[in-house]
Amino acid sequence: MIVLPILLLASILMLFMNSGAEIAFFSLGYRELKNLRIRQYPASTRILQLLQEPRLLMSSMLVGNMVFRMLIILLCNYLVKDDMLPETTGFLLFLIRMLIAIVILVLFGELLPKVWASNNHIRFAYYSSFFVWLNAIMFRRLGQWTAGITDNIEKSLGRNNDLRTRLEQIDQAMGLGEADGSSEEEKNILKGIAQFGNITVRRAMRSRLDVQGVEAGIPFSALKQKVADQQYSRFPVFNENLDNIAGMIHAKDLIPHLDKADDFDWKSLIRPAFFIHEQMLVEDLLKDFQQKRTHFAIVVDEFGGTDGIITMEDILEEIVGEIRDEYDDEESVNMRIDDFNFIFEGKMMINEACKLMKLPNRVFDAIRGDSETVAGLVLELTGEIPQLNQELVAKDFTFTVLEVAMNRIHKIKITIAAPQQ
Repeated sequence: MIVLPILLLASILMLFMNSGAEIAFFSLGYRELKNLRIRQYPASTRILQLLQEPRLLMSSMLVGNMVFRMLIILLCNYLVKDDMLPETTGFLLFLIRMLIAIVILVLFGELLPKVWASNNHIRFAYYSSFFVWLNAIMFRRLGQWTAGITDNIEKSLGRNNDLRTRLEQIDQAMGLGEADGSSEEEKNILKGIAQFGNITVRRAMRSRLDVQGVEAGIPFSALKQKVADQQYSRFPVFNENLDNIAGMIHAKDLIPHLDKADDFDWKSLIRPAFFIHEQMLVEDLLKDFQQKRTHFAIVVDEFGGTDGIITMEDILEEIVGEIRDEYDDEESVNMRIDDFNFIFEGKMMINEACKLMKLPNRVFDAIRGDSETVAGLVLELTGEIPQLNQELVAKDFTFTVLEVAMNRIHKIKITIAAPQQ
């Protein structure tokens, strides 16, 4: 029968792809996943969909591997007939059958796929995505069952404390509390607290383009005018450019010297700057702020250049949302036109935009790459500086560029596709 050899080859192929995919899929890093979201190929879409439920994916892979290994052993025993080796005794024939099965299992189920996947996990993930998707369909129920057993064991051991579980618990708790008047803002604050330990400085900081610095060589009168115009309490002081930070000047330190002449040496008031890396967690930065009794830090990139600044207010906004005071420009407030149309500043953080639109924080993950702002998302979609009034359609969203100047997007309109009746 030709059916059984074909079934054996299919089992070997599925085992090969599944075994390598165990390494390939779970070796994909943050940037690689972001690139997959941008490319929008069928394979990349399958990979992202499968990784949305990593526990179920791993469980279905393990169940599939076990089933295919058993099939290979049974088929090898059945297909190696007694008449193929007429002079071989029963026990020796059994050993030959087992040896063939073991060679196939070790070679095609362990060594070859895992070595290939380890050396080139992205390419292997692309090649194996269809087979892993097929495996997930066939063994979804068994995978859910085994994943459920694993979850119960972890709960009994007190290890079920991952971020996704905490967010699900918050959703359940807030859902139960809706009858008592719990608002969407309260729910977002609780989610912000749950996610706080995973937020990096890069996500919360103000970019270099938004930094209002003071050049060390300006006269005292110009400094006073700068402080009066900008209404900030702290300013980075630089020599020549922002990559050469000399320190930080506090507005309150100027108060005793406001009557001094223009030649006053205000540089004696400069305080040491606090430098941090962009990949630092804001949770750790908050502790540093408390220990150093400061609310202001200069963010540097991997090359030591100034990437931006971060303040205590920026950290708090990651929990409670945007904080506005009497000095904030009211004209720059992001607008809600109706339930499906919104206008945002280009520098608006994507997660903040999602909060204002009352959408899940990860709603743009399918189309975004490394961008953190709405303008960055548009630039990723176009691949170039967009033209004024240019429209971009991605998934259920239409992005319209309303204001662009000096190679910078200042204002964007986002239109959400209305649900079909």
